[in-house]
Amino acid sequence: MKSLDLDHQSSTCQMNLGSIYRDLGETDEALKATIKAIELDEGNIEALQNLKSIASDIKINTFNRDYAKKAYEVLLNCNDFSHHKLCQLFVQEHLNDIEKATNADSIISDNNQAFDRLASDWRFRKSLTILIPPHQKIEEFLTRLRKDFLIQTKSDCPIPSS
Repeated sequence: MKSLDLDHQSSTCQMNLGSIYRDLGETDEALKATIKAIELDEGNIEALQNLKSIASDIKINTFNRDYAKKAYEVLLNCNDFSHHKLCQLFVQEHLNDIEKATNADSIISDNNQAFDRLASDWRFRKSLTILIPPHQKIEEFLTRLRKDFLIQTKSDCPIPSS
């Protein structure tokens, strides 16, 4: 903490603090410090390794929502990370909108705002290309989405552009 008082813009100090919090089991604090380290220096390999090590322990809450979102984005763009470890973040981030979108009569419609949020979220779209989320409600959503898409295609109904 004294090191941060002396240089609060030090990626190394933030990274070290994140590692200490990780070792103490303080995931929220580790996440915050680690993301700050990465924001200060995107090339900080040790901070990225720390983020990868805490990824599956992140529980999104009001305290860490912004840091968890940034972590999710950083990890989605890692090519040397087991994306299976992102499934928990994917579920936490998107399940609410998935459930709301599934409640609509037709998922693919101009007035399904939850589906529109999902479809316009690059993190959601990219996640679907690299993850197989192990969650029943998500699989039910994807099954209904495929069915709705096929029904609209078969009946020559235009797919909404939004």
